[in-house]
Amino acid sequence: MITLRSGESLSAKKVIIACDPKRILPQMDEAMAYRSTVTMFFGGSDKLKNMRRTIGLDARSKSPINNYCRHDEVQPDCVPSKKSLWSVTVRDGSDATHLQVAEVLGKLVGAKPGELTHIKTYRIPKALPVVDRPENDLPAEQTQIGAHLYLAGDYLLNGSIDAALRSGSRAAEAVTETLDLA
Repeated sequence: MITLRSGESLSAKKVIIACDPKRILPQMDEAMAYRSTVTMFFGGSDKLKNMRRTIGLDARSKSPINNYCRHDEVQPDCVPSKKSLWSVTVRDGSDATHLQVAEVLGKLVGAKPGELTHIKTYRIPKALPVVDRPENDLPAEQTQIGAHLYLAGDYLLNGSIDAALRSGSRAAEAVTETLDLA
């Protein structure tokens, strides 16, 4: 039985916790550490570099940019006609301003100085968990922490979207293997 904040009760044979487990199970408070990140969004002309729906990586050590992508190539109606939408993940430890990031991004995507417009900056304090021993997969049974309770999340593997999806799939496999349908 699960009781929601509203007081409503839900019954389930099995439960997969796919969020920070210590919010639901305080006994799991292991002081998990997280990496923070800063993401900046910029608008520009649709004539800027065609990214072919890929993510650009800036490997230059002095650059404030870790990676960047062009969203309007994937979702054209996310911006007005003849515009482009860019997101930039700022390199960990960089204190670059949006003006400095726009200048570097402009050089990478062929924008003239001042052509990119800063839209918004997001500071995400708990972007990814710090994983001491990153793994790419885990056996389904390792997601089970109680008779009817399972975990899923990127913190179980390598701190990525793929890890979150893979651990969720493994938790679902574990539920399937242990679910008594009789």
